[in-house]
Amino acid sequence: FGLMIAPVYSAELSPAKIRGTLVSVIEIFINFGLLLGYIVNFALQGLPAHFNWRLMLGAGAVPSVLLAMGVMIMPETPRWLVTQNKLSEAKQILLKISDGDTEEAKLGLKEIMEAAGFTTTDCNIEPTIDELNVAFKEQKKQGEGVWRE
Repeated sequence: FGLMIAPVYSAELSPAKIRGTLVSVIEIFINFGLLLGYIVNFALQGLPAHFNWRLMLGAGAVPSVLLAMGVMIMPETPRWLVTQNKLSEAKQILLKISDGDTEEAKLGLKEIMEAAGFTTTDCNIEPTIDELNVAFKEQKKQGEGVWRE
C-alpha cells in the first residue's frame, strides 16, 4: 500500500499547489518508519530472548493495524467514482478537498471527465447511456478480472 497506492491516492486527492510535496513526504515517512523499526528492535534486544521477539513483532503490527483502520474510512478517489458513473459522489469529494471552492471542484470534475473519455463534460448534466458506453468501452476491456470487481 505504502509504496504504490499511497502516492497515487495522495496525488489524486491533493490540491495541485501541494501535490508534489505530499507525494514526497510519503516517501520520507516510509524511510522514517523503517528507521523507527530498527531503533525499536535495537532497544528491545536486551530483553530475554523468549520475550523480545514478541514485543518486536507486536510493535511492528501496531502501525499496520492503524493503517488498516484508516484505509476503511478513506473516501474513494473522484477518478474512480467517475469511472463508476457516480458523478455526484465525485463532485462531493472534490468539494470537500477543495475547501468548498465550487469552481475548483467543477474544473477538477471536468478534467476527470475529459480524461475518462466523456464527450460532454458539463458537470450538471448526467451522461447518457451512449456516452457512458463510448467513454468506458476501452476501460471495461482493461478492467475485467481486476481484484476489486
